Amino acid sequence: MGELEKDLNSQTEAVYPAVLQVSGEQARRWCTAVWSNGPGERRLVGELHRLIQGTLIAHWMQPPAQYELMAQPVNSFDVIFYEAAGEKLAGKLRTDGWQSVDLGLLPTEEYEQFEVLAEEAAKRGTAIDEGPAQLWRITFDRPGGGGAQGPTQLGADVAKRLGDQVWGQTPGWFSRVFCERLKEMTGVELSPNYEGLRRLEQTVFSQWGRGIRWLEPMAYQAICDFIGVAVQAESSAEVQWGSCPVDERTGLAPAPLLRIRHKKNAWKRIGVGYDVIEQFCVPWGERTKKEAGDTLDTLVRYYAPGG
Repeated sequence: MGELEKDLNSQTEAVYPAVLQVSGEQARRWCTAVWSNGPGERRLVGELHRLIQGTLIAHWMQPPAQYELMAQPVNSFDVIFYEAAGEKLAGKLRTDGWQSVDLGLLPTEEYEQFEVLAEEAAKRGTAIDEGPAQLWRITFDRPGGGGAQGPTQLGADVAKRLGDQVWGQTPGWFSRVFCERLKEMTGVELSPNYEGLRRLEQTVFSQWGRGIRWLEPMAYQAICDFIGVAVQAESSAEVQWGSCPVDERTGLAPAPLLRIRHKKNAWKRIGVGYDVIEQFCVPWGERTKKEAGDTLDTLVRYYAPGG
């Protein structure tokens, strides 16, 4: 068991501001804890959203030179509640795609997380019940075609070709390398425009179930890069990429950023990395019932209305 990241935008003492990695014979999971329901369901759910978003960015923004093949996929994100969720909180969790899991059915190796969390609560001076009250779990939806020629190998090949580059250093380069390797592996050819972006979405994203859409890190970075390329290709807007090197203090790279200017107006800062996750990867609220036309190119059209 290892700790992934600390202080990923948690703002109260009720949510543990870190993520543990739990590995067993049958599954690999990320988990955190909610010590108390005191802040209320809206704030707690909002903090869980930010923690998960920050965890995904921390993993998906690993630079190509530091890319590591994931030997075992992450199956779920678990939240251990030390105070049972009330009716309103439970309803919000279910709407977001979470499911309650019977603690008594957990494999023995997954009980280790409870000991670690109890130790963390003691370090922080947080009073908790002797044992957890509930476990809520959201799964990851993954694209098909795994194995040697699947998305993981594609990501590894792209990372090798990109070398020491970081996102935004050479605008358009991440998506170009990704698309070239994708064509070699699958025969799918993608043009740098709206149509290419739609085809990339169909190729990379899994069918949406009730969980979080999983992306390989190079696929996530390529999509964010491709969006900037599509804005340039399909509109008169000027686009700038923000470079995303690893911060020496935190050891993390920031989420992808674009700057867009229309007809010599003021530059607008676009958090494309966050937007991709919010609009297409997490099922918060009713997003599992997305309209058929709600695709990545609609996000581009939002960035560059009117072309």
